[in-house]
Amino acid sequence: MSSGGEPRGVAIGGRGAAVKVLCQNCKAAVEIAGGAGFNHTCPSCGTWLHSCVHCRFWSNGSCLETSAEKVADTEGKNFCDWFQARRSDSPDEKKKTGGKEAAEELWKKITKK
Repeated sequence: MSSGGEPRGVAIGGRGAAVKVLCQNCKAAVEIAGGAGFNHTCPSCGTWLHSCVHCRFWSNGSCLETSAEKVADTEGKNFCDWFQARRSDSPDEKKKTGGKEAAEELWKKITKK
């Protein structure tokens, strides 16, 4: 079990809970019942969702989980025991996208004639 009380490999929210994952390829919000399993893909673009780039431990091109084995293809499907889906409704994801959206809205207002 992880320190959060959930078995490793179970997406945030636990077994059976629906989780919204932000596809890192096309930015679609994907809702998955029961967490991101090994064979889940984004319905919009087909990207594997059980991959390093979709994990909550992935940051700035590397894994923050020091016990995890190195994965060669960080965008491809993997079988990492430490995987936990990065939720699209998490505060970290909102911070990442919120600034861009605000800047785009401001740009529209400035350039509007």
